[in-house]
Amino acid sequence: MISNLPSQTAVKSYWLNENVKVTCVVMCYNHKDYIFECIKGIMTQKTDFAFKVLIYDDFSNDGTREILKALEESYPDIVDVYYADFNHYGVALKDEHISKLEGDYVALCEGDDYWLDSFKLKKQYEEMQNSQVHFCVHPAIIFFQENNYEDLFCYYGNAKKILPQKLIFGLKNQFSPTASYFLRVEMYLEYIRFKGNLDGGPGDFFLEAIASESGVLYLPDVMSAYRRGGQGSYSSSQATSSDSEIKDELSRWSKNLECLSSFYPHLQGLVSEKKILVEVDCLVRLRKRDDVVGSNDNEYIIKASKLLKELGPLLF
Repeated sequence: MISNLPSQTAVKSYWLNENVKVTCVVMCYNHKDYIFECIKGIMTQKTDFAFKVLIYDDFSNDGTREILKALEESYPDIVDVYYADFNHYGVALKDEHISKLEGDYVALCEGDDYWLDSFKLKKQYEEMQNSQVHFCVHPAIIFFQENNYEDLFCYYGNAKKILPQKLIFGLKNQFSPTASYFLRVEMYLEYIRFKGNLDGGPGDFFLEAIASESGVLYLPDVMSAYRRGGQGSYSSSQATSSDSEIKDELSRWSKNLECLSSFYPHLQGLVSEKKILVEVDCLVRLRKRDDVVGSNDNEYIIKASKLLKELGPLLF
């Protein structure tokens, strides 16, 4: 399988020098069936600058680690893997991992997602070099594992533009695919420091909120693919959540949003809007649960409708 990837020499043949400009961060846990496609998308990047691949394995036990060790052997100058000694459930990253970051930018790709465009890094790097913003995203193909359906994710028009931070807070779902994230390394470090204060749950929204202070550079090119419902993914766990798990999730969201508001007081108004949208989402999911019957059936929808009326129109 590794033999089907470009050699280390081939990857480096495009580079003008060995000065790393971008660290590609890959987070994985039990992604044995997906990690090869993820790495292939990175190793086929054609850039005139050097990049490294920093992989954080969160104590996989399905054979993912064996694949990662083979990658380290094939790309000793490019791939650096940190093997966690227990599963962190995505809550916190160790200092040993953070200290391995190099360059001016970080590009993210979850182990079950992958890049489609061999010039993705080059495009985002060049655009960010001429921009004052700290964060760049692009659309992705979203692939629904359960029914093999494909759609477009994070499409905000066919022109390059700066999107406002408030758009991130005004959406019920994720603003942009993780595999599209390209941001200045100092913003990623700020997010990692903040993430240590969170009470679990997904961190993507909080990275978007922190890195978008000066807006978000949007490129219209579709350059990555996002698997929804893949084994071990957050979307997969959401689909099978019980009533109590959904309520616990709402509680965590509330605590984490309060934390964001306390660290960034100027975001308090936007945080309030996001809280309502999260609660509405959880109420709708409770409504859809098979074991929600009788009077509760209407209770969730009535409460959700009331919250949306209180929120009013979201203007961007």
